Amino acid sequence: MNSTNSCCTLFSKQFKRDSTTSKLRTFMMRLHSKRLFLVAAMVIAGFFLHLNVKLSINRFNHPNYHHTSVTSKNTRGFSQTIRTSGTSLILTSNLTPNALRQYPNIESNRINGFNSFQHSYEKSPMKSHECEVFDLGCFAFKKSVPASKMREISSLEECYAACDSGFAAVARGRYCICSANKYIEIRNISSKSCNIACPLQSNKKCGGIHVASLYRVVQCVKVPFPDDFVETRRLGCFHKPLSNAGFKTVEANSLDNCLLKCGSLLEPIAAFDWITCRCGKMTDKFNLTHAAPSCYANATPIYRTLVEDRRCSVQLLPSGTMRITTLSSFPGSGNTWTRYLLEKATGFYTGSVYTDSSLLKSGFLCESQNQLISTNCPIVKDHIFYKRTKFHQTIEVIRNPYDAILANIQRRHKGHTGTVDFDKILSVLDDNLRQGSQRWRNHVERVLMENKPFLIVYYEDLVKDPLKEIEKMVRFLPIGQRPPDLHQRLSCLSQELTGFNKRKKVKFNFDLVSIEVKKLVDATIDDVRLQLARIGIKNPLPNYNKLFSGA
Repeated sequence: MNSTNSCCTLFSKQFKRDSTTSKLRTFMMRLHSKRLFLVAAMVIAGFFLHLNVKLSINRFNHPNYHHTSVTSKNTRGFSQTIRTSGTSLILTSNLTPNALRQYPNIESNRINGFNSFQHSYEKSPMKSHECEVFDLGCFAFKKSVPASKMREISSLEECYAACDSGFAAVARGRYCICSANKYIEIRNISSKSCNIACPLQSNKKCGGIHVASLYRVVQCVKVPFPDDFVETRRLGCFHKPLSNAGFKTVEANSLDNCLLKCGSLLEPIAAFDWITCRCGKMTDKFNLTHAAPSCYANATPIYRTLVEDRRCSVQLLPSGTMRITTLSSFPGSGNTWTRYLLEKATGFYTGSVYTDSSLLKSGFLCESQNQLISTNCPIVKDHIFYKRTKFHQTIEVIRNPYDAILANIQRRHKGHTGTVDFDKILSVLDDNLRQGSQRWRNHVERVLMENKPFLIVYYEDLVKDPLKEIEKMVRFLPIGQRPPDLHQRLSCLSQELTGFNKRKKVKFNFDLVSIEVKKLVDATIDDVRLQLARIGIKNPLPNYNKLFSGA
């Protein structure tokens, strides 16, 4: 019995030892697994930390990443720094009131003896959009703006994005008003009246107490730029700018980044050849004469950035007595495009005897004024003649009547930029050519009968060499209306010749027009050519005839 008990006891002890060993082994294995887990976690954490630092560095170096440092001494004599880097920042500190007055973009509230600062101007480290904007100047209000139409902003970019396209006004440094042309009086105001700096941009003005800085937002585009948008900014292939052309070389790893970096440098031109990004502007050292047939060898594609080139900015002239020039043409002859070119070349707005709201929205500010009374805009569009008694001279733009009448059909149905489908054009073209060709001739005859100076410009020549023809028109203006910086303005204009009211070209086969109508239109063309020749016009009319020209 005793031996049996002794054996059982020994077995029990052995079992306990084995069980303890097994538990210890299991514990050690689990501990080893946890160590591996901890090591793996540390490796993963280190990877993400490295990635975050790298992204932060890239973000900090991004051309749109703004950062500012403010250093001052607090009431206890310690130095305090506020750093704003495009991200939201809340800082509690003892900054002195001087810092508050110096940096009014930081809102302050006194809480329990401390100055609490809330900075929330840019909620993301990089801009999500880039906007194409034109600074129109300083303007007064013609009526009060409802409070519901004003929004408090923390940056100009916030106002641009809110208004998207159209007019944006900023008053008192921080209040944004969209569709501002409803409230702004279009008359000359001294730029000194807009004397309040914009938030985060002390080099720009955001209106004054009773006046507003007016901007026209052409478009806001998502960043990175879509490929189809980038293609619309392409000006063509040019020989690479030489070192004396004033271009700066910057680091950029993509075309998109090149456009952004050149824009951040306020340069209107970006040249990118997949290796080098160059930023600059067109001058006498680099211009349209350097265009290349293709982008091979020593040529590179050139793109227009979204920044405004202030060399060809436009303003209202002071009211007063001045000679008025009529910009006359048959409808559909490129009058709107010619106005755009003249505004950029002269530096002042052109007017109209009409009031076209679509043209006002696209930037022709004098469309809002009665040109029979106003003298802010000394070049005035006119398609008719019974209001011409106030005008002193005429610039007459003549276009092939076939093309002008076709363009006018599209304008009547689809505005200044839309196109009409082929079947619609064909159904009305014969009647329009029959009647329109007679009005086209009468229009030219009325200009010739006026006992006033006139200059004839052919639309086809304007398309072929716009800078040459625009310079000719500017030289025809009274001496006081010719800008002293015309050479610089023409260089600037060469970067943006298209304007904002370009219609997509429609190829139309005029062989579908009846022989009878072609004979009538061609006879009208011959008649006008003869009249121009009689008064001594050299090379009167290009070859506009369709019946025998094969055009």
